[in-house]
Amino acid sequence: MAEMKITAGLGALENLPRLAAAGADEVFCGYVPISWLEKYGNFTPLNRREVLLQGLQIDSMGDLRLLRRMADDWGVEVALTFNSHYYLPEQYPALCALFEELLQIGLRSWILADPCLMLHLKARDICGSIHLSGEAGCFSPETLAFFRRLNIARCIFPRKITPEEMAACIATAPELEYEAFVLNENCHFSGAHCLSLHCDELEPLCRVPYRCAGPDFPHASAASVRPTEDFGASGCGLCALPQLRRAGVRWLKVVGRGSHIEWIERDVRVLRRALSLGDASLEALRSVLPGGQCSGRCYYPTEFRQRRQNL
Repeated sequence: MAEMKITAGLGALENLPRLAAAGADEVFCGYVPISWLEKYGNFTPLNRREVLLQGLQIDSMGDLRLLRRMADDWGVEVALTFNSHYYLPEQYPALCALFEELLQIGLRSWILADPCLMLHLKARDICGSIHLSGEAGCFSPETLAFFRRLNIARCIFPRKITPEEMAACIATAPELEYEAFVLNENCHFSGAHCLSLHCDELEPLCRVPYRCAGPDFPHASAASVRPTEDFGASGCGLCALPQLRRAGVRWLKVVGRGSHIEWIERDVRVLRRALSLGDASLEALRSVLPGGQCSGRCYYPTEFRQRRQNL
């Protein structure tokens, strides 16, 4: 069975060595050139992190070249996020020119969500490695079959999907790579259906406190997902690693672009230790948790999987 690998969010160029040393096999990051901002502002963003003031984006081709060299030195892969749901018609030629420039400097892995952008790349024979973003919402084999025609190389499963549903998709296209969320930012919403902004000026909707009520919540309770230094407090999938491995998932996503590097570095190290245990028991997997404490914020809870199977 193939080894599982770790992809981690990179918020600043200088943090790549720390993530690589912690055990990341790949980093993913955003790129927003100044020329794009001068022409379009940040109202039609290149990726789903519209944040500019918190060091979440690389903003020059020179820094991308440096990133490529650093990644080569540390032996990690790089994927750039261009995962907005859609772009303006006039922006597609500019995006295609941008991808051609990225290919020239050796950055050929891109996380995309917009099928129209994929069609433009295919029509122009721009052959990078397309990672289908979780923002695209691939929940079923039928959806996967559609995107396979657009030359994807990897499918990043969205949030709110079970390992069993992942396995059903993977069985139809075993030649592709597959990736699943495993740590942090277990948002209440599915990215494909979320129209909230993630910008400097406004708090995203998932971080606005609210109360859950209804038949499934007999006791209304306040809820909000916020960044925290406590391990797994905003989402943890360590206990599901054996199920994800059996399903055929090979890449595990540690989310956190913009979080403190100490937190992400710790998360990658803990995940690497968990992977070294193989198909261990829940007790063994939980033994790697800092302080041995489970956050209870499961990405793939058993009761959720059972509910979905009974629908």
